[in-house]
This record gives sequence, structure tokens and C-alpha cells, in this order.
Amino acid sequence: MSDKATLGFQPYLDGHYDASTQLQLHVYRRSEAAFDRWSEGERAWRLLREGIGLFAPDGSLNTRARAEAVVAAVLPQLQGPEWAKARRALARPCSRARSFFVWEIDSKTKA
Repeated sequence: MSDKATLGFQPYLDGHYDASTQLQLHVYRRSEAAFDRWSEGERAWRLLREGIGLFAPDGSLNTRARAEAVVAAVLPQLQGPEWAKARRALARPCSRARSFFVWEIDSKTKA
């Protein structure tokens, strides 16, 4: 069995392999999937940044409950090893970024 057959390339009717076309399609599909994952992660990160700010997207003062709901909704969308550090930081209840936003939101709503 040839190496091309073990890679999953299909022979043409004459029995010869033309791996270049199939390889190009394979690389294109993989790069398209990687780009889709990146786009989803960026969209989730943008939603997170908008949701944990001092002001909500509608212009009202953000609350702790709303910010925590946004974090809980966005965390599952941040997939892959490139988001591992961000997921760990946001999952910890005492992380610096989370503590700052919670402190800022709580101090503004009490005033």
C-alpha cells in the first residue's frame, strides 16, 4: 500500500494519484475551520469586554450580577488552548481583573 493511500487520497480512474488538489482542499478546510474558531473566540471576547465594563451596553450602570452572568455565558465559548489562560483567570472568583470590575461596579452602585 502506498503512502498516498494511507493518507486518504483517492485515486483517479486511471489509478494515478493527484494528491495536490486533494491536499489543497484539505489545507483549505483546516484553515477555514481555524479561522472560524478564531472568529468565534474574538466575538466572545468582544461580548465579554462589553459586558464587564463599568457601563452596560445599553448605557446604564453595570451591576455585579449582570457582569457575572456575562462571564458565565461567555466562558464556554472561549475554546482552545489559546484561551486557556483567559478561561482560568475568569473562572477564579478572586482574579485581579474580576475583582477590579466587581469592586468598581459595587462602589458605583452603592454611591
